[in-house]
Amino acid sequence: MTTRYASEFGAFEISPIPGQPQLAHCHGFFIVPAGRGKGLGTQQKLEQMRLLDESLYDYATCTVDAENAAQKRVLTKTGWTFLVAFDNRRTGKKTELWGWEIGGEDNG
Repeated sequence: MTTRYASEFGAFEISPIPGQPQLAHCHGFFIVPAGRGKGLGTQQKLEQMRLLDESLYDYATCTVDAENAAQKRVLTKTGWTFLVAFDNRRTGKKTELWGWEIGGEDNG
């Protein structure tokens, strides 16, 4: 079941992977335009990561448009790892898959 979280500056969703309850996919990550460039994306991603950890997930994934430099900066800054890029047949652009090992050595 997908859970949506929202704040005054944005929102995101977390969904368990069917048949793999230790895995989550994060999506719907959004920062309101007036809040962009102020570190709120990083703050919101850290909150998402805290919730993933509290929910006892072991690994999380998310996708990002390959041209979305701001979101990729947030992912890099918060310890996510680039996994693969692929052609998105729906958008005609490149999409990237990123992952985060929850509770891994580099995650404290």
